[in-house]
Amino acid sequence: PRSEDWLSSLLAHYDDPAVYAVGGSAHPVWPDTRPAFLPTAVAGQPGELDWIVGCTYRGQPTTTSAVRNLMGANMSFRREPIVALGGFVSGIGRIGRIPLGCEETELCIRLRQNHPGAEIVFDPSIVVDHTVSADRTRPRYLLSRSYAEGVSKAAIARLIGSEDALSSERAYTAKILPRAVGRETSAAARGNPVRAWGAVAVVASVGAAGFGYARGRLSRISG
Repeated sequence: PRSEDWLSSLLAHYDDPAVYAVGGSAHPVWPDTRPAFLPTAVAGQPGELDWIVGCTYRGQPTTTSAVRNLMGANMSFRREPIVALGGFVSGIGRIGRIPLGCEETELCIRLRQNHPGAEIVFDPSIVVDHTVSADRTRPRYLLSRSYAEGVSKAAIARLIGSEDALSSERAYTAKILPRAVGRETSAAARGNPVRAWGAVAVVASVGAAGFGYARGRLSRISG
């Protein structure tokens, strides 16, 4: 945590009995410099693909808001409802070095499905630093993590339904990512050619995630 008030800031939101989960931002601590292929609108601010390294990304709320799910690096829950749900399900999440994920997404959605009035609160002012290992700063990891995200989303869609599993992703893909491609392409055309890699990264990430999702769904059908 960046502040000694991290825990008390999280707990303050639980004064509202409707709040069942609270989380905050996770800012990357790079082993060297931010990878040039990761897009960002403003230097030092989150980029659209920072979720790939487990951090807050452009497109998340910038003020305290109710959200569908929290990110694993900075989240908390009321104990009793989570115990009653049985905690995390098996069969999803990281396996060794295989970058699967979405276990916190599934848990948050299942929490809301079982407690329709529950609020999941994201407060971006509650910040932790998240150390990024060198292997996660390479293009190969972007592709493998994006692919694994698609596979993981297919898995939780089977568990909790595709509408809940993909609601945030549809808006993110339709609104946030096209703006990133346009911005990075325009910057490259204005004389900063390295920014073209940001546009390439977005397209590659979407393609890899889509392929992973399709493969995850088809493997279930064929199985």
